[in-house]
Amino acid sequence: LFLFRKMLHDFFKNFRWIYAAVGLFLLAFVLWLALWRAPDGRLHLRLLRSEAESSLLLTSPGGYTLLIDPSSESNALAAALSPALSPWNFHLDAALATELAPAKNILELNDRLPVDGVILAPPAYLIGQEESAAILPASAKVKKLSDTESIRLEDDLTVLPLAVDLHHTALL
Repeated sequence: LFLFRKMLHDFFKNFRWIYAAVGLFLLAFVLWLALWRAPDGRLHLRLLRSEAESSLLLTSPGGYTLLIDPSSESNALAAALSPALSPWNFHLDAALATELAPAKNILELNDRLPVDGVILAPPAYLIGQEESAAILPASAKVKKLSDTESIRLEDDLTVLPLAVDLHHTALL
């Protein structure tokens, strides 16, 4: 037993530099990954397409993520969003629905990717008699915009509704 213990001690003593090198490599990799996914101070717009629909992901210079008009294919949308989001804080800060149909997709998307807030333009919440209201995630903070109200994402970044009618919203 003592001989086996001595052999193990000698074996690990000779290879301590390998453990140190592996530890330093893992630390460098984690730091590189954190810096690679950190906000870079630039505004990013990504068009996410599915078969028949498209959504727009806005990432602010400070890292705020806003998904505009989520498509109905939530699996494909969540897969397309994953590379754009930080692995350390994997969520959407908000989803903006400019119409009723994308508002109805937010609940299903929230099952695959946490959505912290929901912003609804007037066509998404002013519904007619033949339509049903969108069911939104209970955990999300919901904000209903008026025709002229803007969305302030950061100090220097604001999204404005340019034109609104009963069915559509144009953003600036």
